[in-house]
Amino acid sequence: MCPALRRLTPATGQLGVVHPRTDEVFGETLRTPSAYVVPGRLGELVFGATMEFGRLDFEEDQPALDSLFAHVRRILPGVRFDGPPAPYAVAVRPMSADWGPLVGPSGPEGLMLAAGHGRYGWLLAPATAQAISAYVFDDPVTPLWESFHPARFEAKAA
Repeated sequence: MCPALRRLTPATGQLGVVHPRTDEVFGETLRTPSAYVVPGRLGELVFGATMEFGRLDFEEDQPALDSLFAHVRRILPGVRFDGPPAPYAVAVRPMSADWGPLVGPSGPEGLMLAAGHGRYGWLLAPATAQAISAYVFDDPVTPLWESFHPARFEAKAA
Protein backbone atom coordinates (compact mmCIF):
# COMPACT_ATOMS: atom_id res chain seq x y z
CA MET A 1 0.00 0.00 0.00
CA CYS A 2 1.10 3.56 -0.63
CA PRO A 3 0.25 5.60 2.50
CA ALA A 4 0.71 8.95 0.75
CA LEU A 5 -2.25 8.23 -1.54
CA ARG A 6 -4.55 8.47 1.48
CA ARG A 7 -3.65 12.15 1.65
CA LEU A 8 -5.21 12.95 -1.73
CA THR A 9 -8.55 14.75 -2.04
CA PRO A 10 -10.55 15.03 -5.26
CA ALA A 11 -11.24 18.39 -6.86
CA THR A 12 -13.28 18.86 -10.00
CA GLY A 13 -11.76 21.48 -12.24
CA GLN A 14 -12.45 22.86 -15.63
CA LEU A 15 -10.56 24.65 -18.35
CA GLY A 16 -11.99 27.20 -20.73
CA VAL A 17 -11.07 28.34 -24.20
CA VAL A 18 -11.33 31.73 -25.91
CA HIS A 19 -10.25 33.09 -29.26
CA PRO A 20 -8.48 36.46 -29.22
CA ARG A 21 -9.41 38.93 -31.98
CA THR A 22 -5.83 39.94 -32.49
CA ASP A 23 -3.28 38.60 -34.92
CA GLU A 24 -0.75 38.72 -32.12
CA VAL A 25 0.52 35.24 -31.29
CA PHE A 26 0.79 34.43 -27.62
CA GLY A 27 3.89 32.30 -27.19
CA GLU A 28 4.13 31.93 -23.44
CA THR A 29 2.18 30.46 -20.59
CA LEU A 30 1.03 33.19 -18.22
CA ARG A 31 0.36 32.21 -14.62
CA THR A 32 -0.98 34.13 -11.66
CA PRO A 33 -2.29 32.85 -8.32
CA SER A 34 -5.85 33.05 -9.66
CA ALA A 35 -5.55 31.70 -13.23
CA TYR A 36 -3.25 30.65 -16.03
CA VAL A 37 -3.43 31.11 -19.79
CA VAL A 38 -1.77 28.77 -22.29
CA PRO A 39 -1.51 29.45 -26.04
CA GLY A 40 -3.02 26.79 -28.27
CA ARG A 41 -1.65 25.63 -31.61
CA LEU A 42 -4.44 27.31 -33.59
CA GLY A 43 -4.28 30.72 -31.91
CA GLU A 44 -6.82 29.96 -29.20
CA LEU A 45 -6.10 30.54 -25.53
CA VAL A 46 -6.80 27.79 -23.03
CA PHE A 47 -7.25 29.03 -19.49
CA GLY A 48 -7.73 27.41 -16.14
CA ALA A 49 -8.58 26.23 -13.82
CA THR A 50 -11.40 26.03 -11.36
CA MET A 51 -10.86 24.00 -8.18
CA GLU A 52 -14.04 22.60 -6.67
CA PHE A 53 -12.94 20.45 -3.74
CA GLY A 54 -14.73 17.25 -2.84
CA ARG A 55 -16.44 16.97 -6.23
CA LEU A 56 -16.04 13.85 -8.35
CA ASP A 57 -18.19 14.83 -11.33
CA PHE A 58 -17.47 16.02 -14.85
CA GLU A 59 -20.26 18.60 -15.08
CA GLU A 60 -19.51 21.90 -16.80
CA ASP A 61 -20.12 24.94 -14.61
CA GLN A 62 -20.55 28.04 -16.79
CA PRO A 63 -20.83 30.53 -13.88
CA ALA A 64 -17.53 29.22 -12.44
CA LEU A 65 -15.95 29.42 -15.90
CA ASP A 66 -17.19 32.99 -16.35
CA SER A 67 -15.70 33.95 -12.98
CA LEU A 68 -12.37 32.40 -13.97
CA PHE A 69 -12.49 34.25 -17.30
CA ALA A 70 -12.79 37.54 -15.38
CA HIS A 71 -9.32 36.78 -13.99
CA VAL A 72 -8.05 36.10 -17.50
CA ARG A 73 -9.29 39.50 -18.65
CA ARG A 74 -7.26 41.10 -15.83
CA ILE A 75 -4.18 39.10 -16.90
CA LEU A 76 -4.60 40.25 -20.52
CA PRO A 77 -5.87 43.83 -20.34
CA GLY A 78 -6.84 45.28 -23.68
CA VAL A 79 -7.14 41.94 -25.47
CA ARG A 80 -10.50 41.46 -27.17
CA PHE A 81 -12.06 38.06 -27.73
CA ASP A 82 -14.40 36.55 -30.33
CA GLY A 83 -17.36 35.47 -28.25
CA PRO A 84 -17.69 34.34 -24.66
CA PRO A 85 -15.49 31.67 -23.08
CA ALA A 86 -16.42 28.09 -23.83
CA PRO A 87 -15.75 24.97 -21.77
CA TYR A 88 -12.63 23.16 -22.92
CA ALA A 89 -12.30 20.24 -20.50
CA VAL A 90 -13.60 19.07 -17.14
CA ALA A 91 -11.65 16.60 -15.02
CA VAL A 92 -11.22 15.37 -11.49
CA ARG A 93 -7.81 16.19 -10.11
CA PRO A 94 -6.21 14.72 -7.03
CA MET A 95 -4.93 17.31 -4.56
CA SER A 96 -2.55 16.69 -1.69
CA ALA A 97 -3.21 17.99 1.80
CA ASP A 98 -0.60 20.76 1.41
CA TRP A 99 -1.41 21.42 -2.29
CA GLY A 100 2.05 20.24 -3.35
CA PRO A 101 2.53 17.24 -5.62
CA LEU A 102 3.64 13.84 -4.37
CA VAL A 103 6.70 12.93 -6.45
CA GLY A 104 9.13 10.13 -5.68
CA PRO A 105 9.36 6.60 -4.30
CA SER A 106 6.57 5.48 -2.00
CA GLY A 107 5.03 2.22 -0.89
CA PRO A 108 6.30 -1.12 -2.20
CA GLU A 109 9.85 -1.32 -3.56
CA GLY A 110 10.11 0.26 -6.99
CA LEU A 111 6.82 2.17 -6.86
CA MET A 112 7.18 5.76 -8.03
CA LEU A 113 4.42 8.21 -7.28
CA ALA A 114 3.60 11.31 -9.34
CA ALA A 115 0.23 12.60 -8.18
CA GLY A 116 -1.52 15.43 -6.38
CA HIS A 117 -0.53 18.22 -8.76
CA GLY A 118 -4.07 19.57 -8.88
CA ARG A 119 -4.67 22.10 -11.61
CA TYR A 120 -0.96 22.32 -12.43
CA GLY A 121 -0.49 18.69 -13.47
CA TRP A 122 -0.32 19.27 -17.18
CA LEU A 123 1.92 22.30 -16.74
CA LEU A 124 4.31 20.45 -14.43
CA ALA A 125 4.36 17.18 -16.38
CA PRO A 126 7.77 17.74 -18.06
CA ALA A 127 9.48 18.75 -14.79
CA THR A 128 7.80 15.89 -12.91
CA ALA A 129 9.09 13.45 -15.54
CA GLN A 130 12.63 14.75 -14.96
CA ALA A 131 12.28 14.27 -11.20
CA ILE A 132 10.89 10.72 -11.55
CA SER A 133 13.66 9.90 -14.02
CA ALA A 134 16.26 11.10 -11.52
CA TYR A 135 14.76 8.86 -8.80
CA VAL A 136 14.57 5.84 -11.14
CA PHE A 137 18.16 6.18 -12.36
CA ASP A 138 19.63 7.24 -8.99
CA ASP A 139 20.63 10.63 -10.34
CA PRO A 140 20.73 13.66 -8.04
CA VAL A 141 17.28 15.05 -7.29
CA THR A 142 17.05 18.80 -6.90
CA PRO A 143 16.17 20.10 -3.43
CA LEU A 144 12.94 21.56 -4.82
CA TRP A 145 11.68 18.11 -5.81
CA GLU A 146 12.95 16.54 -2.58
CA SER A 147 10.51 18.85 -0.75
CA PHE A 148 7.64 17.13 -2.61
CA HIS A 149 8.70 13.62 -1.60
CA PRO A 150 5.67 11.54 -0.55
CA ALA A 151 7.40 10.60 2.71
CA ARG A 152 6.53 14.03 4.09
CA PHE A 153 3.06 12.58 4.76
CA GLU A 154 4.22 9.13 5.80
CA ALA A 155 6.20 10.69 8.64
CA LYS A 156 3.15 12.70 9.81
CA ALA A 157 0.90 9.63 9.72
CA ALA A 158 3.19 7.64 12.03
